[in-house]
Amino acid sequence: MKKRVKRSFKIRMGNRIAQELELPVDVIGDTPRITLLGSEHAEIKNHKGVFSYDSSSIRLETNLGLIEIKGDKLEIGEINAERLLVSGKIIGVNFLDIS
Repeated sequence: MKKRVKRSFKIRMGNRIAQELELPVDVIGDTPRITLLGSEHAEIKNHKGVFSYDSSSIRLETNLGLIEIKGDKLEIGEINAERLLVSGKIIGVNFLDIS
C-alpha cells in the first residue's frame, strides 16, 4: 500500500512541476507516451518492461499499470530501456489496472 501511495505522490508532483514549467508531462516523470503511426506501428516511451507477449496482444508494465496493445500479427521491432516499437495490425490500446 505504501508503495502505491508513494508512486501516486511522485506522479502528482511530476505533473505539477511539468505544468508549472510548461513542459510535457512525460519529460519530467515516467508517464507513458504512446504514439500510433496509422494502425500498423506504435512507439511506447517510458515503459517498465514487457509483461506478456504474443501475436495478438502485448502487455507492457508502466508506472500507471499495464498497457495492452491488441491486434493481429503483432511484433516487437525494437526494445530498450526508454522505448519499445510495435508493428502489425493494431486494433486497440487499453489501460489495465493491476491493483
